Amino acid sequence: MRYGVWAVALACVAMAGCKPTGLAPELGAREIRPPQTGIYVGSLYYADEAPTRELSRPVSIESLCQVVDLRPFEVNNPTEGRVDAINIADRLSIDASASGISNALASVGLTGAFTSYFDYKMVNVTKYSIPATDADVVFEGLMGQKRCRASVASRTGSLAIYQVKAVYVGDIVFERKRGASLSADVEMKLKAVQPKIAAALKREYSVGVAGRGVVFSFVPIQRNLAGS
Repeated sequence: MRYGVWAVALACVAMAGCKPTGLAPELGAREIRPPQTGIYVGSLYYADEAPTRELSRPVSIESLCQVVDLRPFEVNNPTEGRVDAINIADRLSIDASASGISNALASVGLTGAFTSYFDYKMVNVTKYSIPATDADVVFEGLMGQKRCRASVASRTGSLAIYQVKAVYVGDIVFERKRGASLSADVEMKLKAVQPKIAAALKREYSVGVAGRGVVFSFVPIQRNLAGS
């Protein structure tokens, strides 16, 4: 399968009540924020931070040198592998304690944990990746291009430069729990309050609640020029 344009990213802001490890470090990856498009394996990006190998903090990345097809560099395009579903609510420790969520639930007479009423997870997760040796070949090839080399040089210094070795892509599922444990009355209340809950999640945790084929993390290789 040829990988294509990656859609928006998913991320968590490290706030009170949100586990600093977030969604991605256990995957050996780093979350991306804010949502963005066009993240390609093998390509170079920069971030407004000091270069780091830290994976627990979300990051916003901007394109430096993009490459859609790796075959001109005489390496294979990314391979894909399925990954188990990721429970976003558990990873971010989302519960009803956040004011927006608790207020929204209270407005329809409900109390208790967020996870008692909603499922919030990443499903159909696929990892697209290339070997480190292939990433090195692509990097050398990109740096052999005058425009790319100039772009990297112009941002060398206080900005971090990363090459994408892998991305994790999946579908966000945010939905009301259904089953014998919830009465029809409760389900109706949840349906009414769901938009408020979604707004609270975006506002208080900076996470997305919808999207198919979204990129939520990447495996970075630090590529700052020597001496920077």
